[in-house]
Amino acid sequence: MSNATHVAKIEETVARQRAFFQTGATRPVAVRVAALKRLKKEIQAREQILLDALQADLHKSHFEGYMCELGLNLDELGYLARHVAEWSRPRRRPTPLAQFKSKSYELAEPYGVVLVMSPWNYPYLLSLDPLFGAVAAGNCVVLKPSAYAPNTSRAMAELIAAVFNPDWVTVIEGGREQNAALLEQRFDYIFFTGSVDVGKMVMEKASRHLTPVTLELGGKSPVIVDRTANIPLTAKRLAFGKLLNAGQTCVAPDYCLVDRKVRDELVEELKKQFGLDIEKRKIAMADIKAYGSYEELLRDDGVDLVYIATPHSHHGEQIEQCVTHGKAVLCEKAFTATAAQAERALALAKEKGVLVTEAIWTRYVPMRRMLDELLASGAIGTPRVLTANLGYTIYDKERIRRPELAGGALLDVGVYVLNFAAM
Repeated sequence: MSNATHVAKIEETVARQRAFFQTGATRPVAVRVAALKRLKKEIQAREQILLDALQADLHKSHFEGYMCELGLNLDELGYLARHVAEWSRPRRRPTPLAQFKSKSYELAEPYGVVLVMSPWNYPYLLSLDPLFGAVAAGNCVVLKPSAYAPNTSRAMAELIAAVFNPDWVTVIEGGREQNAALLEQRFDYIFFTGSVDVGKMVMEKASRHLTPVTLELGGKSPVIVDRTANIPLTAKRLAFGKLLNAGQTCVAPDYCLVDRKVRDELVEELKKQFGLDIEKRKIAMADIKAYGSYEELLRDDGVDLVYIATPHSHHGEQIEQCVTHGKAVLCEKAFTATAAQAERALALAKEKGVLVTEAIWTRYVPMRRMLDELLASGAIGTPRVLTANLGYTIYDKERIRRPELAGGALLDVGVYVLNFAAM
């Protein structure tokens, strides 16, 4: 399907939803509550299908999928159905003196046609919860799930189609072309969950129509541990928070600020939780900027990983050279390269037993395929393989393969090793 066809289809979808909203069909509270209850019943009926799709995309076990996603979705639906009537009633407010003799009240009203754009890491939770709220408020909704979780995207599209008239709620599947086409439309509200860079683009596009937005963006989550903390319990909770959902949680701990008096104790307790010999698996990491020349960095046998912070036109060549010299590569964000460069570097990574981080390849090689390639090659799990946002992450092959330990996401999988040397 051509880009023009995508755009035309999306324009038609938004126009039809706007016309449907203007009929007032979504406004009656009884209609909204009934829709929420139908949706809850359909999710329960499709629970196995939805969890299977989640496992196919992210290797997330059914237990974790229900605990972290579907269970929370169902709880949210029940809460909304119980309270939407109360929230929709007019509320009396004091009348200003200038409007003496009149009565004032506050009335909650729907925005109109709402766009929900969601990420891949919690595909049900971060797609459906905003959708539930928008429906409860009486809006029409266009849901755009992430293309990086295609099975859950399809499962949600089938779920929504079974419950709603597409003029009320619909799902648009696809990748960047569909995202770009959607952001060119005039919506009445946009709810976006994702990265800061894409969030800036969403806000820029929304500003053309003065569309209000909610941006739920990623960030860094420090942990502060003082001397009064229960260290064994702290370590257990840190490990749980870091490994939950394969580390792909926006509030997962990224680094620790620890009182020196309890630092060593915390390190030992973390080792117990992770069950690995951390000291033998630390890896030297270097930033290109720390060297006089790129060639000098490549000749340094003490460097296991090269960190490239800012994308530029020579990234493809640099990455190939790093991998050729047996060095893993960490890149802060995706960049422009050719599919051929991606394939060559991936082949080299397999040959040398090193890893190039997923962020580089998301535009060219699907994450699941790359993960399978690396697992097959034995690259994941070797001492040289890691990536990190802050600190070190070490990949453990068994943690990725065993569904009860989640896994499947290529960034932040496995054990997060805190770098206390700099403290």
